[in-house]
Amino acid sequence: MRVLQVTHYVPPHHGGIERVAELLFDGYRAAGFDVEWLASRVPRDAPAYESGKRRVPAINVLETTFGVPVPIWGPRAVRQLVASVRSADVVHVHDCLYPGSAFAVRLARRYGRPSLLTQHVGFVKYKSPTLNAVQRLAYSTTGRTVLRSSTRVVLATPAAEAHVRRLLGELPANASTIPNGMDLTRFTVADFMARQEARRSLGLADNASVVLFAGRLVEKKGIVLVLEVAERLTDVHFVIVGDGPLASLMPRDRRNITWTRDVPPAEMTRYYHAADCLLLPSHGEGLPLVVQEALASGLTAVVSEDEVYAPALAEAGLVRAVPRNADALADAVPGACRGRDEASAANARRYAERYWDGKVMTARYADMLRSLTSSGRQP
Repeated sequence: MRVLQVTHYVPPHHGGIERVAELLFDGYRAAGFDVEWLASRVPRDAPAYESGKRRVPAINVLETTFGVPVPIWGPRAVRQLVASVRSADVVHVHDCLYPGSAFAVRLARRYGRPSLLTQHVGFVKYKSPTLNAVQRLAYSTTGRTVLRSSTRVVLATPAAEAHVRRLLGELPANASTIPNGMDLTRFTVADFMARQEARRSLGLADNASVVLFAGRLVEKKGIVLVLEVAERLTDVHFVIVGDGPLASLMPRDRRNITWTRDVPPAEMTRYYHAADCLLLPSHGEGLPLVVQEALASGLTAVVSEDEVYAPALAEAGLVRAVPRNADALADAVPGACRGRDEASAANARRYAERYWDGKVMTARYADMLRSLTSSGRQP
């Protein structure tokens, strides 16, 4: 079976959707599928093709300028997409609002290929009223069309489910829920000695309270709030991992901040082991992969209370969900750091194993693709 997977970005570009798609790409190959992964060529010096991953020309000015991760595809990219759809047996698309996703679903219908759409996120509220208005218009037109045109829809996060329900008035009959998973062998709970070694490798003091932030440096992720909290909690060390349009805000001379622009996913385990808690005051998320990875590594997370995913995790004792302002976040962080112990780490790990096993996720998707292709091509 030939599977075409379409995303807006592909590694080395960092993002949660890219990480989930890469896990599926590897899992589909392990299941014996012939897989092509089509995405934007970002950064521009990334190879156009490598081992099943094909990068097409794209303009990425919306992300680099406004922090809006929507690459724009031109005629060359669409021509490649046409060829890839025609040679595939089934098309797996991630998120409904990206131009590549919309083209892929439309082409799948034209050429009679079944399509599977995974929706990861909901509405992202920006400070700019113009961006919010454009996003609402895009969802009410392109988003609705893509959701209704897909052969099957998978809702990967609570935010995606709530958003699709609001957008369509109800969940479509062809919708299923498959939570995003991760490689649980990579993200593990460290013992005391492993944690100390991780800290030394990063140049962190053994006895310091360490808070980790990992994500793009954009307004949505709450990096401005993280910096405000760090300014108030001078006795806590903040490790910030990420890059983006707001990188210019990063201070150069703050003793309690360590900033690293780029960390390969395989190296993130060291950062989780070194930290006492994760701080992610983001908004408009699905279920951030960094939260899942942190919990699988035994950390507590401090997150925004109005995120759709937060109440369930807070009720399970896995996160501290607080108002999205610097005062509330600064009050919550010290307690979260002190609350990290063997019992809380084991509880978080059990939850991750129960709900976010990447092997289980991949197997469910593979079964769905087999079902779609066995039912024949679409009219």
